[in-house]
Amino acid sequence: MALPAPSSYVYFWRSIKMAVSAPATLVPDGVAPCASYRLLALKTQTNGMDDEDFPPLPYSNFPTSVAVYVATASGSELLYASDIQGATQMNAWVRRHSSTTPADLEAAPPFAQVMRELEELLHPSDVLVCHNSRHDRTVVLAHAAQRERVDASTLLGLRPYCTVKDP
Repeated sequence: MALPAPSSYVYFWRSIKMAVSAPATLVPDGVAPCASYRLLALKTQTNGMDDEDFPPLPYSNFPTSVAVYVATASGSELLYASDIQGATQMNAWVRRHSSTTPADLEAAPPFAQVMRELEELLHPSDVLVCHNSRHDRTVVLAHAAQRERVDASTLLGLRPYCTVKDP
């Protein structure tokens, strides 16, 4: 899996740290505080936002990788990570800040397979922690699922926690 741009690490690790330090505020509705639930930190990478000089293809914010970590008292453990096949062009910002190219993604599994594999690992009581939940869940994953005609309802149905909005 390609590494995300260094600046994105700051927000991602802050998401994990916040999830671990404030689990009482993340208990899903209807789940007793002592019940078993997991805090999952989601990290996505895309081919970039619209760029009139060098537009991302097949469309903007197409996911190029996804990683999910389980937040633990001591940090995090990788639950799932995969590059995603399908981006045919990265926008100018992504090309400047990432070494990943469309050729690097050719051997990766397609979005539908990645979502199937990831959804098999999820539990209904999981809480999905994102630095920017609206972007990761809606702009990237829900949009891709709709465009690619993929059922991602288990992932998108998890209780969200946004470290931009919620803290």
